[in-house]
Amino acid sequence: MKKTPGFTLIELLFAILITCLLAFMAAGMWSGLQLRMEARSVIAMLANSLYLARNTAISTQIPVAVCGSRNATECDGQWQSGVLVFSDVHGHESPATTAEILGFYPTVSPTSVIAWRGFGSKTHVRFDRMGRTSASNGGFIYCPGSRDAHYARQVIINRGGRVRFSTDRDGDGMHEDSSGNTLRCPGG
Repeated sequence: MKKTPGFTLIELLFAILITCLLAFMAAGMWSGLQLRMEARSVIAMLANSLYLARNTAISTQIPVAVCGSRNATECDGQWQSGVLVFSDVHGHESPATTAEILGFYPTVSPTSVIAWRGFGSKTHVRFDRMGRTSASNGGFIYCPGSRDAHYARQVIINRGGRVRFSTDRDGDGMHEDSSGNTLRCPGG
């Protein structure tokens, strides 16, 4: 009797099962990778807008502010939509003219949450001519649309206007704030 090449039904089902398991594992890893990359992108955008504002304030000797904005022309506290950087000569909470606008940086994920805490202002961060902030320390917290705290990140600004980032100091897979508390997502 001559043997024909091919798979038996059991071998074929086993191969399909292994392929499905590998695909399922890869999908989970891909999702986590996407969330980590989104977090890095948003945190970098926030930090870059703060660097721009601080450096411009120092180099031009004109106060510069950063605020959340949906429409790239006025401040409305909607940090998750985008970040508006503007010259703030008169201490307004929004640019008085379009000539004062230095840049607008939209976020990559409109479903994410970006919350600002600190400095006594809920609408903007203002850097004086020396690059210092208006009051005490503060920070931005970022959470993805899923509100999974494993991907929460924070940009921390000190009184001198310097920026630093949250880290996972205890190795549990979640970042901590400057006080060592695990970051929590608002509404999560």
